Amino acid sequence: MSSCFTRIQKFLPFLHALEVNGMRSRRENREVVVLAEEVNLPVVAGGDRHGFEPNAVLNLSCAGSFEEFIWECHNFQSPCSCVS
Repeated sequence: MSSCFTRIQKFLPFLHALEVNGMRSRRENREVVVLAEEVNLPVVAGGDRHGFEPNAVLNLSCAGSFEEFIWECHNFQSPCSCVS
């Protein structure tokens, strides 16, 4: 287990997913994916652009709404993918 796992363990009941971020390095994003596997959480795409420019990472899903996407993430039911 990684040291990050030890540090976030008490917050796991409050976490729904971990985020890979197009503004961060590939190395850092790979570490997030490994951590997500360790704590059994899905990985979603995100970023820090706040609408000022297109994001470098996208979530691809079969969901028809944001609510369906959240359900897919929580239940690991989607062929959802992060694409960079």
